[in-house]
Amino acid sequence: MMDLNEHIRRMKELFLAEHGIVKPLISEQDPKSSSGQVTQSGVGKDNPDVLFDSQFNEDFPITAKQEKQMLAKNPNLDNQVMELRQSPAYKPLIDKIKGDTDMMKIFFFYLNQSSRLQFLKQTLDFLQSFTKKRQLEKQIKKNKDYTGEENLYGWEAKLVEGDVVKTKTEASPVEGGAIEIEFPLEVAGKTVYKENSTVPDVTLVQAIDTWIADAKAQIDDFKVTNPDAVVELVSIDIASSSSRLRNTGEYEGKTWAQLSKDRAEVVYQLMAQKLASIGVTLSPSLQKVLRGGYNGDGSSGPDPSNRFTFYDGKTTNGMSYSKTGAEKLSGPDSQRQVFNYGSLLTKQIDSDQYKFCLVVAKIKISAKQGGIEPVQPIITKSQGYSLELNPLYKQKEWNGKLKSPKGAYKPKGGGSKSDKIHKTSTVRGKLVQCAAYG
Repeated sequence: MMDLNEHIRRMKELFLAEHGIVKPLISEQDPKSSSGQVTQSGVGKDNPDVLFDSQFNEDFPITAKQEKQMLAKNPNLDNQVMELRQSPAYKPLIDKIKGDTDMMKIFFFYLNQSSRLQFLKQTLDFLQSFTKKRQLEKQIKKNKDYTGEENLYGWEAKLVEGDVVKTKTEASPVEGGAIEIEFPLEVAGKTVYKENSTVPDVTLVQAIDTWIADAKAQIDDFKVTNPDAVVELVSIDIASSSSRLRNTGEYEGKTWAQLSKDRAEVVYQLMAQKLASIGVTLSPSLQKVLRGGYNGDGSSGPDPSNRFTFYDGKTTNGMSYSKTGAEKLSGPDSQRQVFNYGSLLTKQIDSDQYKFCLVVAKIKISAKQGGIEPVQPIITKSQGYSLELNPLYKQKEWNGKLKSPKGAYKPKGGGSKSDKIHKTSTVRGKLVQCAAYG
């Protein structure tokens, strides 16, 4: 016959089970419950760590009588609750599961303290994994409870008995699109080209190398998320000017128009070659424009005066001039053209400013953008229960354009975004003042 104490004990267990506080007593001879779930050690009636947290009473109410019963079952309840509250991941995790009574029961009634702490550590590691390492270290120094949860668009938690069916997060299918970026270049001075030659000199060579490096950096940023992107040069506008000093050397007898057009073509060929080396192809419908200087004949600047000083400091009183750059003429200053520059050239060094190269190239990046492959859910198992943490990703409507990861083109020297845009518009403004060939 069952004694009175045993009878009271069993009645208490049935009462607690009825209110969802502990699992019903399961026969030791039958390893499975009526639902077919395997009984785990340390859970149900054997769990010494059953507890509740008054912070969540509204979401998971406990009566005074139930509280007293749990305190009797777990003398360490208050200390364990404080231990949980010390974890930065405690509130975020409970906030995710508190709408589900079954998950709340698992966490507070069926898990022992060791498993709870293990799940909280996994949750904290999960949340913090979305913050870059250096930034995370910086934030934790400011706030030891920093989780980095704000760096996720959203996330879900699922706590179940046994094995959880892992959720697979797919990358959002997105239609293809394209973006066009303009890259300007502006160089002027003595060493833009070799004298009376189409060969680029040191200043122009260095500027083109920097220009290519800037283009490559922008393209590489896009290819991080669009490795199969197609990159094309869709248009290029080049102005190449010479000063009004008569052509000599290998261009003796040739016009400024011939020299400036040939120089612009060499720049185009050099840029096309360097663009090809970084994976930029030429569009079948490429728009290519070659221009001369501001005077309309390939040149820029005024004619030299009769009295003229060369680079080496020598001065002549009978400096020749030309109408086209090909013929050698002599005559008084009154026969020479000033245009709108104010006065004739008196020094060769002053002619350097009229030797320039201007370029605006437009590069198109086309891709099927699928976005970064999302981080898949992680699952931790302890004491026969599984916790799945699943990051969520916002699916944005596709507008047919790729978004630049770094914004507008960055000219050498940096500056604000408005400065960069102003740089491109300034070069374009100068370009259109130069007459185009053909």
